[in-house]
Amino acid sequence: MKRILILTAFLAAFVILISGCGPREGQNHEEHMKFAMWHVSNELQLNEEQKDRMQGIMSEVKDKMSSMHDDRDETQKRVVEMVRSGDVNEQSVNAMIDEKLAKFEEVRPFIVAKVVELYSILNSEQREKAADLMEKHKPGQGYPSEF
Repeated sequence: MKRILILTAFLAAFVILISGCGPREGQNHEEHMKFAMWHVSNELQLNEEQKDRMQGIMSEVKDKMSSMHDDRDETQKRVVEMVRSGDVNEQSVNAMIDEKLAKFEEVRPFIVAKVVELYSILNSEQREKAADLMEKHKPGQGYPSEF
């Protein structure tokens, strides 16, 4: 059980590395995803089969997550309306958080399966390199200066 939790945490960080960092200025999400997958493929020295499998996995994740991303604009509008109407209170904020958590719980089994699938395509050397990349690219810090 502990090993599964460690693998899941490890691969969740890998998915974040590939998709979680925001695009560079002037770059849309699609361009950013292509760059991130190219960068990871090169850093981990993936072979063509691995690249194809990673592309397929990330495409499936993107498709599944698109509804959650589409919901961001609606959520922002609701928050702005709450602020303007003076209706910011514990109940309304908790209700919005509960909605988000429920949506996440719906996709969690899918994401966990894809994280495990991503991990399974890497050999032990690539897994070690992936761990090094995750340490180097901490969420919220963007790209290192060499990019």
